Formats: sequence, structure tokens, C-alpha cells
Amino acid sequence: MDSKRVKSKNILFGLISLLFLIIYIIIELFNYQGVISYFILFTILITLIFYIYNNHVIIYKELNEKKGSLINDIRNLSREQRHDYMNILQIIYGYLQIKKENKAVEHIKKVTDITQNISKVYALSIPSISLLLDKKIRKAGYEGVKFIYNINECFDTSYRDIENEKYIVNRLNEIINNIIDFSEVYNKKVIILKIKEDQYNLTFNIKTPFIKEDLDKLCGFEEVKIEKSEIIIRFKLNKPKTREPKDTLYSNIINDF
Repeated sequence: MDSKRVKSKNILFGLISLLFLIIYIIIELFNYQGVISYFILFTILITLIFYIYNNHVIIYKELNEKKGSLINDIRNLSREQRHDYMNILQIIYGYLQIKKENKAVEHIKKVTDITQNISKVYALSIPSISLLLDKKIRKAGYEGVKFIYNINECFDTSYRDIENEKYIVNRLNEIINNIIDFSEVYNKKVIILKIKEDQYNLTFNIKTPFIKEDLDKLCGFEEVKIEKSEIIIRFKLNKPKTREPKDTLYSNIINDF
């Protein structure tokens, strides 16, 4: 692909040089005043061609960088999940070694419940939000804090890009960390969460018995409001764009091989 781009670039510059040579000959052989306007038009055209070509090269580089980053992210995620499940198996094996079969069964049930519960978050159309919720709910579950949640409404599309995606992920991470910390402090082991997604908003409603001081701390986040002891977290989605997935080599390996 790189050699093809270099070849195309050489051809483009060759054509431009030839065009300038032809224009120069015309100017020398014919009336200078009669061809100057054509020269200007040709110059503008060449500039546009070069700009479009250069822009395509930049886009190509960006796509290659994103592809490389995505592959690296998939590797890291796979490694992390493998590490988590190895830990789970070691815990279960440890219980079985010391003849505590009931504890082993209890841990298997706990992990199964968490995994089944988490699958619902992938109904959301923004994968990074789903992945964040997956990680937070799973981690909280292993620490004894259970999320009981429901997605009341989600946007009916495969997935979307939003302009402020990174901000929402970071902000939501901070808020959820605070909520989990408060739950552990007051030994409240259940967090009831409702999620609603529409075209321009993502809303989380959380029922919790936190005391006023803790609720006031959460109000320090501009996206958080407290109504009748219910925490409401609302994010506006900036410039959402729907993306329809296409089959790739990776999806073929996962689904067909």
C-alpha cells in the first residue's frame, strides 16, 4: 500500500510538471495576455488536486493509527479478562483443595450472576460506556457491592460516536467510584441503577440511602442532581453519529471459523 502511494505521488508530480511545461510553451508561442487567465485556473486546479491528495494521505495515516490502537486495545482487554478468569479459577480450586465445596459453589454462583447481569450494558449504543460499566460493575461485585440495574430505554442503533465521549467516560468513572466508595463505607451492598439513552442524552438514576453530606459531595459534579433521595446523572451527547458495523477479518474469525 505504501509503495502504491509513493508511485501515485510521483505520477502526480510528473503530471504537474508536464502541465507547467505545456503552459509555458503556450505562453511563449502565443499571446501572453490571452493565456494568463488559463494559467491562473490551471494553478488553482493543481492546488486543489494536491490538497485533496494530501488530505487523503492524512486520513489514511489516521485510520492506520486507529486500527493499530484498536488491535492493541483488543489484546489488552483479552489479557485482562484472561487474568480475571484465572484468578476466579484459582479461588474455586483453592476452596476445593481445602474441602469447602459450598464456598466453591457460592463463588461460582456469584461470578455467574455478575456475568449475566453485565451483559445488559452492551445494549447501549456507545461501546466505551458499556465497557466502563462492565468493568465497574464486575469490580464492585467481586468486592461485595451488587448493582441491580435495568436499561429502561436505549437508542436503537448498532453503535455511535460522540464528540464528548472521552469526557463522559472520565466523568462517569469518577462519579461511580464515589458511589461505590460510599456504599462500602456504610455497608450498603446493593446499588439500584436505571439507565436511559436517547438521541442526545444518557441518564442514570440511582436509588441509595446515602446521607446528606455524601449527596452534597456528588452534587459537586455538574451532571449530578438529587431529587427525592435519588441521584440523577445526565450527560448530553455532543454531535452523535451512527456507525453501522462492517464485517472484517476479525469478525469473520470470531463468528465463522
